[in-house]
Amino acid sequence: MFDGLQARARRNLPVRGVKVDIVIVGEPLPFDSESPRLLRSSLLAHELASRGAEVRLWTSRFDHFSKQQRTNVGPVESRGGIEYRFLEAPSYSHNISLGRIRHNIELGRAFRAALSKSPMADVTVCSMPTIELASESVRHRLMRGGRVFLDIRDAWPDALARLAPSALQ
Repeated sequence: MFDGLQARARRNLPVRGVKVDIVIVGEPLPFDSESPRLLRSSLLAHELASRGAEVRLWTSRFDHFSKQQRTNVGPVESRGGIEYRFLEAPSYSHNISLGRIRHNIELGRAFRAALSKSPMADVTVCSMPTIELASESVRHRLMRGGRVFLDIRDAWPDALARLAPSALQ
């Protein structure tokens, strides 16, 4: 999926002016340190922006790696031709925890509310986890039309079942 979008951009097929929403959680952002190692969703955002697409990247204000709220950003920031939309959700201290589940639920609610007030993009690319963001991305597209691509990156929350005692699995 990403390879197809990146290949299209590299072949100079029309991406200029295309409005793209990229929805992620748990990836480093340019705001997190002087030179963070960006991962695939951020790399895709930068590639599309460099080719003239209008990119809006939705994410949590909470930094999954440092386990801290990003206090150095406002609700909307622009950098490198990308508009970053930071959604409010509670902190959590452990990756596998009820706190993370609560964060994901609240993040999904914040995303739904923000989408209802935002102009429509032409295409949405949403990375999983989280189920809540993916669900809202698909729901929004079903209601308003347009394309949505889901990038399934890992097995959260299925990983929780593997940690449970075998009698509960």
